[in-house]
Amino acid sequence: MFSGFTIKRYICAFLVIAYLFAVTCCAQSGTDDRADPSVQGNPGDSSVPNDTVPDGYILNSVVQDGEYCGRVYKDQLILNLDGKQYLAVGLFIDFEEEYPYLGAHFGKELDIYYSDEDIKSLKVGDEFKFDSDIRFEIESLDETDWEPPYYLPDVPNGKIILNDDFCLIHGQYIRDDYDNIVDWSRSEKWILTTENNIKTQGIGIFPVFEHKLYEYSDKCIFKYYDYVGDGEYHTINREDLNKLFEVHDGICGRYGYCSFTVRRNQIVEVCFAVGRELL
Repeated sequence: MFSGFTIKRYICAFLVIAYLFAVTCCAQSGTDDRADPSVQGNPGDSSVPNDTVPDGYILNSVVQDGEYCGRVYKDQLILNLDGKQYLAVGLFIDFEEEYPYLGAHFGKELDIYYSDEDIKSLKVGDEFKFDSDIRFEIESLDETDWEPPYYLPDVPNGKIILNDDFCLIHGQYIRDDYDNIVDWSRSEKWILTTENNIKTQGIGIFPVFEHKLYEYSDKCIFKYYDYVGDGEYHTINREDLNKLFEVHDGICGRYGYCSFTVRRNQIVEVCFAVGRELL
C-alpha cells in the first residue's frame, strides 16, 4: 500500500526490531477516569472497581508470544478487570506482502482501496464507514488538483476533500527492484487518509479487523517514540501514559498507535508513537 517514507515501512521496520513506534499520534487534553492510569491502581489491586469491557472486545484469549501492533484509544488506554490491567487494542488488518504468514493466518489484506465507481456512489451528508472505529459524516466531495509532496513520489496528483480531517488520495505505483513501474492498478484507485497524516509523511490509515484486551505484566516496560521532538525512544512511567494524549486536537486526539511484545500471554513491553497520526 505504501512505498518510500510511508507508514507501511514504518510498521515493517518496527516489527523487525520488535518495538514500536506509530496515534500515538497525538491527542486532546482532558481527563477521563478510564483513560487516566493514575486512578487505575496497580496490577493485582482488587480494590479498584472493574471497568466495563467494551462491546465486541475479546478478553482472556490465548495469545502467541510475539510482536503486535494496533490502534489504541484515549478513553480506554488502560482498563481494570478483576485486579488486573489490560491494554485495549484494535488490531490492524494485515501486512500480507511483507509477512505472508500473517496474511495467511488472518486471511485479510492491509489495504482498503476505493474505485471511481465507489466514489461516485458517495453523497454529502452520508456516513463514511471505514472500519469499526472510524466513521464520519461526509461534508464535501470536492476534488482538487493536488500535487503530492516530494516524499510521496509514486502517488498521482488529485485529492478529494471529505471534511476538515479526512480526504481521499490515490494509491501508489508498484515498482520492481530496478525502480521500474510494474503495477499501476493501485494508483488508479483511492485510499482514505488525513491532512495531518500527509504532513507527517504518511499516506493511508490502517483498518482494524478485531479488538482485544491484552493483560499487562506487572514488570511491563513502557516506551514512546517522539517523532516531533528528538526522534528517539524514551521510557515512560505507567502513571504518565495519559500525557501521550495531551498534545493535539481533532482526530489526532482520539486515537493512538502502539506496538507491543507478548510473552506468556502478557505484555512485557509496549511502545506508543507520539506526534504522528498512525491510526
